Amino acid sequence: MLELSHGALTFSPHHGEIAGFTNFVQEATPFKYPEDIFLHFLWIEHFSCTTLHSDCRITENCLPNASLEMLPGSIFKMAMTEESYNVYNAVYAVAHSLHEMTLSLVQVQPQANKDWSMSFPWQLHPFLKNIQVKNSVGDDVVLDWKRKKDTEFDITNIWNFPTGLSLLVKVGTFAPSAPKGEQLSISEYMINWPIGFTEIPRSVCTESCSPGFRKVVLESKPACCFGCTPCPDNEISNETGEGQVVFNTIYACKTTGYTKKLSSCEECE
Repeated sequence: MLELSHGALTFSPHHGEIAGFTNFVQEATPFKYPEDIFLHFLWIEHFSCTTLHSDCRITENCLPNASLEMLPGSIFKMAMTEESYNVYNAVYAVAHSLHEMTLSLVQVQPQANKDWSMSFPWQLHPFLKNIQVKNSVGDDVVLDWKRKKDTEFDITNIWNFPTGLSLLVKVGTFAPSAPKGEQLSISEYMINWPIGFTEIPRSVCTESCSPGFRKVVLESKPACCFGCTPCPDNEISNETGEGQVVFNTIYACKTTGYTKKLSSCEECE
């Protein structure tokens, strides 16, 4: 039975592929990393391992050649998720900040044989705030939200299969800082809609306003629901769905011989 998430569209910050990440996950086992209790729990739950009740660690009798890759997607995703990428960048930022702080302390207090590991956590804060480096895939790592650039988003479609396999398929992108009309790019033919949908679902509950009308907010209604009202005299809206109007210079010139521009009037040419 397909899960309820099948066919859903999700937005997540775009990031490149981290070199070696997939191989690392494929090779991660509780035998290779015995200190990772999370791996022990997964092996106990899904690979029929014998456990030591004292600390919940596996001992033997596990499914041969068991790996995280054998788990269903609903349990563990092999691809780097948004949360994993944020953790990766956080570790990257802390490592670089510690390096910068240590260099700074050595320059200020160049004492031989001094134990720099005794620094206080609060001393790291200025370095974390001001950090601006590129990670291994070339993405900027900036923790200060005031200096962050507009994020580009990947649009992914969730595909669930009866066998338990789950895939996140990239079907488009959204770039807030791109020119108007170029912000959204999506491949509709790649979208696998939920069962029961026979057509693309609508994202608004109101028909677009026709030319000569503009959008108006409706109280107690969501943003996707709006009303349409005629443009004021001497103003036009010449695009379908526009929320703003502009001064109709053609109409003004034909009727008065002058066009109003800000606080002044100019004679028509």
